[in-house]
Amino acid sequence: MIARVWRGVVRADAVAAYARYVDETGVAEYARTPGNRSAQVFTRDLGDGTAEILALSTWTGWDALRRFTGDDVDAMVLYPEDEKYLVEPPQLNHYDVRSHPGVAREVAEAFSAHRFADAYPFLSSDVTWVVRGGETRQGSDAVRAVCEQTLADLVGTRTDFLKFDTIADGDRAAVDTLARYTDPDGGVTVVASCDLYEFRDGALATITSYYAECPDD
Repeated sequence: MIARVWRGVVRADAVAAYARYVDETGVAEYARTPGNRSAQVFTRDLGDGTAEILALSTWTGWDALRRFTGDDVDAMVLYPEDEKYLVEPPQLNHYDVRSHPGVAREVAEAFSAHRFADAYPFLSSDVTWVVRGGETRQGSDAVRAVCEQTLADLVGTRTDFLKFDTIADGDRAAVDTLARYTDPDGGVTVVASCDLYEFRDGALATITSYYAECPDD
């Protein structure tokens, strides 16, 4: 995972207005870019009539960041009114981020529980989803499309997890589930599934899914 830290200095009496502007421009564009995981703005009064503003964003990898910056990730991305506020040239730095050990478990459980939106920010741009006995999807857009279709298909359906077991170790996780789906007409389908997850540099790189329908005992 990559952290992008942009730093600017503005007049202290303008920092609130500029922070709003950064939210409406850069931060909003971060959020629209596939592969962005988070975006935050920090401000600090420097005590000399100026204030510091930091825009911190995290990304699943360099390819994701290039969707925002273009080919040159070290290039400043500026907006029309930036010069109106900034009192000195801005600075930009990038950092490698080490994910905490619980990330693999949290993301894997979210995905297997159909809480896909919680997992989307962690998808690598070239993520591969292999469904044994089914199709293979390549790339975050293709994976998201299947997830959104799954959610649409489940509208009105009640999902009860009869079993939900997770094993996670470093950059790998496995989730074993047994779920009962009750559709709006009362029809019941029981599915046993096992999802295997592999992470690379803090991003979800590979999903391998096994599933089978079971009798409703």
